[in-house]
Amino acid sequence: MAYAATGIAQVDGEMAEDAHSEGVLLNVVDLPMLCDFITPAIVQRGDCVVAISTGGKSPGFARLVRQQLENFVGPEYGAALEVVGAKRNELRRSCPDVEERQRLLDEFMESPALDLIRRPR
Repeated sequence: MAYAATGIAQVDGEMAEDAHSEGVLLNVVDLPMLCDFITPAIVQRGDCVVAISTGGKSPGFARLVRQQLENFVGPEYGAALEVVGAKRNELRRSCPDVEERQRLLDEFMESPALDLIRRPR
């Protein structure tokens, strides 16, 4: 896996040709038509990950959205996910009915218990 980010179209194009002929996955910055994969902007709080992509149209816009989400999605989201994950595991052991398990988990996620974790300190 590699990145081409020279900003020189001819060089990036040659890198794309070389990568493709060698079977190397390549992301050519600002040239989505030459990319084998994208690199989204991410906001990560523990195992809670929010990815933002513009499909290559504007990495700067993705960065702006990421910065705004960083203010909204605080560290409490990672902590809340840990609690929800533990509750889900508990329900998987104790409740064999999938629909009932989902209903109970949804009910738990909407309960005041998670509000205590979500509330900014």
